[in-house]
Amino acid sequence: MFDLGYFLKSFLNLLLMRVVSRVIPILMSGYIIKTTGLRSFGNIEFAKVLNYFFKLIIAYGFIYTIPAYLYKCDDRFRKDKLPALFGSIVLIKFVLSILCFFLLLLVFYLFPFLRKDFSIILFFFFVAVFSGFTPICIYQGLEKLHIITALNSLTKFFFYFSIPFYVKSENDIIYYPIVYSVVEFLRVLFSYFILFYFYKVGISFPNISFIKKQVCDGFSAFCFSFYIFFCDNFPILFLKVYLGNIYVGIYKLGSNVLYLCQQILEPFIQCSYPIIKGKFNIDIKVGLRFALKVLLAYVSLFLLISILCLFYSTNIVRFFCSSDFIVNNKELFDSAVIILNINILVFLMSIVSSFIGMHIFANFGIRYLYSIVLFIGGIISVVLHFSFVFKYNVIGASLAVLSGEFFVFLMMCVLFLYRFVKIKIIG
Repeated sequence: MFDLGYFLKSFLNLLLMRVVSRVIPILMSGYIIKTTGLRSFGNIEFAKVLNYFFKLIIAYGFIYTIPAYLYKCDDRFRKDKLPALFGSIVLIKFVLSILCFFLLLLVFYLFPFLRKDFSIILFFFFVAVFSGFTPICIYQGLEKLHIITALNSLTKFFFYFSIPFYVKSENDIIYYPIVYSVVEFLRVLFSYFILFYFYKVGISFPNISFIKKQVCDGFSAFCFSFYIFFCDNFPILFLKVYLGNIYVGIYKLGSNVLYLCQQILEPFIQCSYPIIKGKFNIDIKVGLRFALKVLLAYVSLFLLISILCLFYSTNIVRFFCSSDFIVNNKELFDSAVIILNINILVFLMSIVSSFIGMHIFANFGIRYLYSIVLFIGGIISVVLHFSFVFKYNVIGASLAVLSGEFFVFLMMCVLFLYRFVKIKIIG
């Protein structure tokens, strides 16, 4: 039976969290561009990419696997298994944080031109560590997501709406990551305090086999998250190295709106994961039919939003730019509009391919196929950057991502039809 109460509770909490943590920053980017300039905006966006990369490693794939593992768990399970589960998560995150620190040092060594932005990048690294340690997956699994949502909302609102008070010129941009890191530290501190003091969640040192299981369970979800990061953010890394901050800013300006829509709708998929898994556990045919209905609803909603973005793409990009920039940089402005239109196709294809991999292949025990396809698609995208960017400038980065995503979309559809339609599971 479909647990509508659990779905709506999780969806609304995750939606509010995404709005505060992802949507508001995108809307505030207009203020950053107009106050500090597109070059400083590009610098901050590049630092955010590194921040998200390290956060992705530290968070691993637990945001998808742990809620499904804890879904509808009883008090006995919490007492017997949860402390070891929690301990394994914290231990894995701690080891990954140390690994990320050495990776950061390696980045500064390999790319000396980044050292002039050492302070900004370092404080964003602290943001990544604190954010990655926030136990969102535990709260969601225990159906207490509203607590962490409220805490997240308070701290994020304070941070983002305080930006105009301390960022008033290009020289003030350093205060952005400093305040951000302090806010994230307070958030993770209070989130652990609430778990330990109010919900009496214990923590214990797990055995090696238990840790290994958590690593294996989260690997495919991590690959999925890493691929999304790769498609969304590798162009920024590439453009930073070869073209500079202003082109990073243009690319983000063109992709922000579709990314905003994706972040609003992503909770719909995230909170459906445990329910779809439960359907598959009851009956394979029922689970597959239910998963396809969820996918159809998700794609239909995003398609409607995409059509609106396509018709109003010029006005949307103009909203984030100053009038002087539009007049003096007409070619860059037009590039941002084209990038927005290209990303509509990218996101539509990624919805279908990621859903098939994470919600259908995973429940048939063949999620490794999705990981392989993601890896190949990522390689295609990376290789094409070296050709398309030099030929089509900043627009080439979007075309390279589109090519890689089209390969993943095509392969996932072919594999789905071959494995499931052939054996008449759908019919």
